[in-house]
Amino acid sequence: MNDQKREMKIRLDSLWQAWQEWKDPNAREQLVERYLPLVYRTAQNLKMNLPQMIDKDDLVSWGSLGLLDALNKYEHARGLAFETYATTRIRGAMIDGMRDVDWVPRSVREKIKKWESAYRDIEQQQQRPPNQKEIGHYLGLSSKEIVQFSSQLHASQIVSLDQPASQDEEQQNLLAKVVDEQALNQQQLIEEEEEKRFLAQCIDQLPEKEKLVVSMIYYEELTFSETAEVMGLTTGRISQLHSKAMGRLRQQYASLLN
Repeated sequence: MNDQKREMKIRLDSLWQAWQEWKDPNAREQLVERYLPLVYRTAQNLKMNLPQMIDKDDLVSWGSLGLLDALNKYEHARGLAFETYATTRIRGAMIDGMRDVDWVPRSVREKIKKWESAYRDIEQQQQRPPNQKEIGHYLGLSSKEIVQFSSQLHASQIVSLDQPASQDEEQQNLLAKVVDEQALNQQQLIEEEEEKRFLAQCIDQLPEKEKLVVSMIYYEELTFSETAEVMGLTTGRISQLHSKAMGRLRQQYASLLN
């Protein structure tokens, strides 16, 4: 770590200490300013999967509340990267914000009910699902009105985020289909971050030669023979050290799970 990065880390650590131990409002303000780009980045990523009528500024506003919540609940001493921790809460706040807003005008909802009623009537009469043209004619709509309403219907289906995604997926709504994968990725990142931190601690406790072997094979990506050449040992000895190191790490990891 160069001097500039070291100074930045020391300054960041001092900000977290000032906020978490003494609730210094100035430190909180500086932390918000530092991590606000994370809110904008999360909003941009989420906006790509949402209809145009959902404004990015609204996502940022909701996400900022998630950032403040993360600042209040984050435990800096644990060592987990704040960016990883906060992203889940920022995204969750954006999703909650969208759920609280009805994006579809009442007039459009009334048209949707008429359209659905016509769909059921025609389906019962003809014993098959009707197409849009048949439904439009049943309701007395012109070709232009059918096209306009079809567009409104499509938009309303996208933004009705809590309705079931399909009859076969009653437990999964449209919002879940949009964000679940990303939310899962964030959860996985948090878990992986914790595992990496624990693994790094375990590796650091290995005997020096075993630690060096693990570092060369898994971080430097050297082969066993290349590692043997660097360390001035036989390939067989490198294999023994590697086996011992893996055994120690498995034992320590098992103790974590228990």
